Amino acid sequence: MRLRTFLHVLRMGASSILAYRFRSVLTALGVAMGITTVLTITGIIEGLDRSFSGMLSSIGTGTLYVTREPWIILSEWWKYRGRPPVTALDAEQLEERLLLAQVVVPFAFERGGVKIGDTKLNGVRIIGTTEHWPKMSGISPAEGRFLTRGEVAAGRTRVVVGADVAASLSKAGLGVQDRLELNGWPLTIVGIMPSRGSLFGQSQDDFVAIPLPLFERMFGGRRSLSIGVVVDPDVLGPAQSEVIGAMRAIHHLEPAEENNFSVNQQDLLVDLYQALTGALYGTALGLAAITVLVAGVGIMNIMLVAVAERTREIGIRKALGARPSSILTQFLGEAALVSGLGGLLGVVLGLLATRGIAAVTPLPAAVPTSTLLLSVLFGLGAGLLFGFLPAWRASRLQPVEALATGG
Repeated sequence: MRLRTFLHVLRMGASSILAYRFRSVLTALGVAMGITTVLTITGIIEGLDRSFSGMLSSIGTGTLYVTREPWIILSEWWKYRGRPPVTALDAEQLEERLLLAQVVVPFAFERGGVKIGDTKLNGVRIIGTTEHWPKMSGISPAEGRFLTRGEVAAGRTRVVVGADVAASLSKAGLGVQDRLELNGWPLTIVGIMPSRGSLFGQSQDDFVAIPLPLFERMFGGRRSLSIGVVVDPDVLGPAQSEVIGAMRAIHHLEPAEENNFSVNQQDLLVDLYQALTGALYGTALGLAAITVLVAGVGIMNIMLVAVAERTREIGIRKALGARPSSILTQFLGEAALVSGLGGLLGVVLGLLATRGIAAVTPLPAAVPTSTLLLSVLFGLGAGLLFGFLPAWRASRLQPVEALATGG
């Protein structure tokens, strides 16, 4: 019986929508545009979250980074200019002093040219580091091996290449144990790293890794390094205190002196990300609220007009014995059907928008399935909420007054 009533309400609602096509389409489009906007923003936020999670995983949850300046400088930038550089000697002394560290990895970055046969790659990221780099980055060579302790200590002309560089190697018919030129230096390839894809539109595989002493011979040793200190994530807090104490001792700082180095970790980036995206989340919520209001006003308006135009019909139905609950259900069903169709259309447009963003930009925009379902329910809910008053007014009309008014 309930199913029959439900289907009857749907048929009557569909008939009413077809009778007033233009008005119904405009109302549905209002709901659709609002949901499309919210889904697009949600998709962008989801894409940002995915990219940010990928960045955090590449940084490592159990790694502390010692640098001259903090990663994030919001004010007083000038006070960091006079700090001494972080050196390879600092890394050696840290390795001797730290009890909670698993490995200590000094490293530096530069851009340079790589020549592979007749192919020249410009702007390749060159990493000068030690044999412990795989433990910090969490990736190991897919082919060959990484640098050895002896090669790093002697600054041997050895190189490990990322997957993008490896693709050019394969085109040139080269591989492990072959040679390439890095800024004019002939180096022997000892390993090829696996592909990690892109992050915020930037390839993570367009790099080569060489021994840190060789890096300093190529680009000069008068630069500040970064030092990665890999620890167990469960002891990250105590390890940070230990690193700070060790660095202060290495730099011979008095108790009253400020640190002339910085210790960075994921939390700094998480806090900045949350601050930057907080406004975006607020915008999404604000748009959702405006969507509810605008779409609701449109639904209420069309239903009030529908009730006024169909007063005589309501009077006849009531005179023939229709109960107020039947009239209420009919008009609520019409409102929910219009807004529900708008919600479905908004979901389709929102999916197309997010897929378009993902296709033409480096942002992996996507909308979670749960959000899609909530959007459809939102459309139905808006129809029920804002269609209730017109439906209630229709159900309270008296037969005689309705027939006289609709005359």
